[in-house]
Amino acid sequence: MIFLYLNTAMSPSLPSIAQDFQISQSLASWVMTAYMVCGAVMTVIMGRLSDLIGAKKMLMVMMICFTVGTILAPFSPNISVLLALRVLQGIAVASTPISTKLIRDQVPKTKFPIGLSIYLAAYSGGMALGAVLGPVVAAGPGWQGNFYLCAPIAVVLLF
Repeated sequence: MIFLYLNTAMSPSLPSIAQDFQISQSLASWVMTAYMVCGAVMTVIMGRLSDLIGAKKMLMVMMICFTVGTILAPFSPNISVLLALRVLQGIAVASTPISTKLIRDQVPKTKFPIGLSIYLAAYSGGMALGAVLGPVVAAGPGWQGNFYLCAPIAVVLLF
């Protein structure tokens, strides 16, 4: 949920990111694009690594990457650092196949459709929540506000 919230919530922040870093709107849009492209690329890589190393370990690696990126992103001194941190966060987007595998392995077969439905509903809920809450948060403390909001949640989930 938190992974897609933070992507959707950044959309209304793009104008203020462009203004703060004195860049174009098209370059600012890479704040969202880098996150999702990294997630798409890493899905295949992390899926294979989870087969070799273990799904739980790889999920922890993803959560560490996301948490570190979320904590550091609001303090980015320039757009390059922010984009690098968004790429680091984007590794967590690759959690979908690994989470599905863990649900399949941990939940009884008769309850698998329910477990997967709850997981996918949380993903969709994160996007919806980001679309509604993201602009409100960005209007207050600025583009950094969504990171401030997600950082404590990410730390709690990590531990």
